[in-house]
Amino acid sequence: MKTLKDRMNDVGCETFINVIYPELKRDINVDVQYLSAKYKTYAGYTLKSQKSRLSKGKSIFRNGEVCDALMFIINSSKVSSELKYKAKMYLEQEQSI
Repeated sequence: MKTLKDRMNDVGCETFINVIYPELKRDINVDVQYLSAKYKTYAGYTLKSQKSRLSKGKSIFRNGEVCDALMFIINSSKVSSELKYKAKMYLEQEQSI
């Protein structure tokens, strides 16, 4: 079984913050066609990659690992300060629920 770190690496921190998190937060049943139509960067991935990223993102939500995923991004040395800032904002929202 893949660890959270493995799944986050498969999804990609930038994709998680800019696409997967906001969309799954709004609707866990969102589909690949919707995401690729709405996000040009997401549409740039192969269909197989789009499906895989979304599937792994959904598993993070379903397993209750959203806060851990956001902390993973915040603590990553490979992530921009802008992404870390967004992750911190999302984490604050999650913790206030």
